[in-house]
Amino acid sequence: MLGPYDAGKTSLMASFFLQIANGHYGALPYRFASSRTLYGFQDLVDRANRWSGKQGEQVVEHTPKEEPEDPGRFLHIGLRPSEPTDDRHLDILLTDVAGEWIEEWTRRADESARRRLAFVPRSDGFLVVVDASALLGPSGGKMDAAVGRLIRRIVASAGEREGRGLALVFSKFDRVIDQIAPPEETACQERSAWGRLGKVTGAIWGALERAREARFHTSPFAVSAFPRPLHQGQPAGVMAPFTWLMALADRRDRWPRPSFPIPHGASPFQAMRRSEAEP
Repeated sequence: MLGPYDAGKTSLMASFFLQIANGHYGALPYRFASSRTLYGFQDLVDRANRWSGKQGEQVVEHTPKEEPEDPGRFLHIGLRPSEPTDDRHLDILLTDVAGEWIEEWTRRADESARRRLAFVPRSDGFLVVVDASALLGPSGGKMDAAVGRLIRRIVASAGEREGRGLALVFSKFDRVIDQIAPPEETACQERSAWGRLGKVTGAIWGALERAREARFHTSPFAVSAFPRPLHQGQPAGVMAPFTWLMALADRRDRWPRPSFPIPHGASPFQAMRRSEAEP
């Protein structure tokens, strides 16, 4: 998960976990199974729960700019497919890196910056988060150029590996919903369908085209992780980019289940297995 400072990356992760924890999976065909960083998620949720809803107040604290030798942190969530015959356990690692380090890596990928974002070439997919309201603000052109460079840097660093997904997440969309209506899924790939937001994001759309040339799958999403305080409403669109990305990341060939022969004269328990297996 990458994006500029104050784009809403940590809030998106907290909202995603809340949806999972409350059983609001939407179209995501997985269920919560485990987390090795449960306290980390709980800390984010506790902070979000204290948010009063005021615009100038942070929903969760910014990810701190770590010490130069600290590469950042990962949040882990374990998922199991909702299909009852699929008994796999999938380990998902979400990156939580300070926006300042990401911006520095985008501008100049020196040895220190490469070390902090060494996970990029090994990642199975990317969520690039950008503040929709900031794009429509006075510094929108500067942000468009920065996020366009970020996407190009991801493509250059990740290499051309067939099938990886890059989701462009327009965050904080509740702040611009009175100006722009999110397009239908069938039209979201068209820049013109995003209205004024499409007009001011030429660098971003150009970078997405470059990603597709490098065999990435790309798709934009409109998301509101915390449109209101937790006790007043629900997030909007949070599960969609994760669902889309997981469909690309989890499409390996499945090994068939092993079949063990049941000998004649076996124990009653084995015989019961035989009667269930035979038509």
